[in-house]
Amino acid sequence: MSFITEWVTNIILFIFIAIILDMLLPRSAMQKYVKVVVSLLLVSVILTPILNIFSYDFPNLLSEELLNSEAKEDSIKKSIEFKKNEIQANNRAYILEQMAVQMKNLAEEELVENYGLKVQKIHLSVDETKEKIESENDLKQVTVFVEEKDLPHTVETVKPVEINMNEEDKKMLANENEIIAQLAETWGVSKEKISIEMEGGGLSE
Repeated sequence: MSFITEWVTNIILFIFIAIILDMLLPRSAMQKYVKVVVSLLLVSVILTPILNIFSYDFPNLLSEELLNSEAKEDSIKKSIEFKKNEIQANNRAYILEQMAVQMKNLAEEELVENYGLKVQKIHLSVDETKEKIESENDLKQVTVFVEEKDLPHTVETVKPVEINMNEEDKKMLANENEIIAQLAETWGVSKEKISIEMEGGGLSE
């Protein structure tokens, strides 16, 4: 729009100058030649936009436009992909959080009654390449953090590490395997995917 306004303004200005020039020139044979020159210049001013169009390098302009279009398209695709991954990550985190709450509610009562253990939290991990989590079978690892019911939250002295497994350790391991088997049955998850982390000491019998 500004280009057209400038073009019309130049034409009007040139006509105005031509009129003044015609009024100032004396009546003579020279005036006829001046009018011809002025007319040619006026035609040139009028045709300037058309001449500029033909002077454009259209192949380069088209190439630049295509490159800009491709760059914008790539940028849009990357932005969409980033948003998609972000949404998927948020959805995955929300689904895992809800699953952990449900699994805790399913297992906690049995653990308290049978072993005197309270579930602190459950950490779930999945294959990051999976887009959807439809059931417990899609879980990669289930880590259950437990503690003895009504156990005070105190820091215990670190006991020396014993290489040889004594009878108490064997009972603890057997108890842990029993708990894992029970959890696997309750949740419908493979035993190999479940691990237990005990807070505040060994597992109860």
